[in-house]
Order: sequence, then structure tokens, then C-alpha cells
Amino acid sequence: KQPVDTDDGQFVSLTIQFRNAKNQIARNIPADVQLSLQTIQGGQGAQIHGNQVPVGSQIYRLQDGMVSSASPNQFYIDKPGTYVLNATGGSGFPGGTFTPDNTIAPAASKQFKITGPHLVFTKQPTTTTAGQPVGVTIEIQDVHGKRDTRPIQVQVTLQTVAGGEGAAIHGTQIFRFDDGIASSTTPNQFFIDTAGTYTLSAVAGDDSLGSGPFIASDLVDSATSKPFKVIPIKG
Repeated sequence: KQPVDTDDGQFVSLTIQFRNAKNQIARNIPADVQLSLQTIQGGQGAQIHGNQVPVGSQIYRLQDGMVSSASPNQFYIDKPGTYVLNATGGSGFPGGTFTPDNTIAPAASKQFKITGPHLVFTKQPTTTTAGQPVGVTIEIQDVHGKRDTRPIQVQVTLQTVAGGEGAAIHGTQIFRFDDGIASSTTPNQFFIDTAGTYTLSAVAGDDSLGSGPFIASDLVDSATSKPFKVIPIKG
């Protein structure tokens, strides 16, 4: 049973069988199997977490020639990304150092994804006069579109599409999410000082709201707003 795409924080489901040269399940041969994680895309520093210490791999004892990740063998992967699981036969359960058996051919799973939450501009910026507040609302949502309420901040930055040479954001640029929502309402207002066409980028992270530099998080996908215009001040 191959692992399939799984939501962030959810257990990965799989089954491993020990087969002989005739591709039959070898039910009477004692062996253990070690699972290790290979990152294909994203997921920098990702690890397997389960019922074993240290984190980073899982070692299972085959029973009747097979083992699954059902309880008590459950595990999850701690960062979104695309991965492959590698299974190596040997001995080392329970505890101790795992020793690979070179007579057992290793196996690799198909690629699968761990999907994490992402930012969404639920209220897009609209045409605004230079120096006037820009109104946006940003949410953290899971892969099903449900609001995620984890405590985190978001930093808004400006990208120029046309005009706006030397433009800058003034005011609050880092917002704390409240129940998964952050809005540029009072006192979190910001404005753009130069006419032009722009987009806003939203990146999740943490700066403890001013006590240190903003540190972006790779656990939440960023978002970009639709283009909008800032028009000159009349007069």
C-alpha cells in the first residue's frame, strides 16, 4: 500500500511486505524494516515523527511478512513538501542501532505530498489614492479551505507592476492573525506613497510583533494579491 497525499499533521498510511524471489510474501523470515524520508521538493529539514525516539526514522518488526503504519506504528511528516519513503530491511527492533541486511533489496515508495496551510487574500486591495489606507483581509486556510487558527503573523510587502518608482509602504506591515484572520483595519493600517500599479505579497512567519526580525515560515504557503492601482492625490 503506497502512501498518498496527506494533510499537514495527519498520519501517513502505508503497508510494507517482505517478498521472496518468486514475489510471494515471505511470512516465516524474521526481519525488521527501517523507514527513512527522502525530500523531492520543499520540506527543507523535514523529519518523520512517530512513536520512536530519536525522530527522523521509524523501525518496525515485520509480522507474518508485513507491517503497516496503523496504530501503534503511526507517524507523520512535520513539513509540507513532496517526498519518497525508503524502506531498508535489517535488524534493530526494539531499540538499539539498526543494522541493514545487504541480502534484502531495499524499496522506495512512489512520490507523495504533504500539503500544509496557505495564505489567502479574502479581501483584495482595490484602487486607492496615494497616502490613503489600503484595505485587505488575509486568512490562513487548510487544503479544504477551512480557516486555520494557529498563532502566527503575516508580513505584507509591495511589488511594483507599473510606474511607482521608489514607492514604499508606510504604516503597519506585520499583522497578527486572530482566529485565522488578519485585516489592515485600525490600528493596523498602511498606505502606499506613490501612484502606480502594484501587487501585495503576504508571507507567514513570526517576529513576536516587534521584539526581533521577522522570520518567514516554510510551514505556510505565501500569497500574492491581484494587481491594484494607487492614483495620484488630487489638487
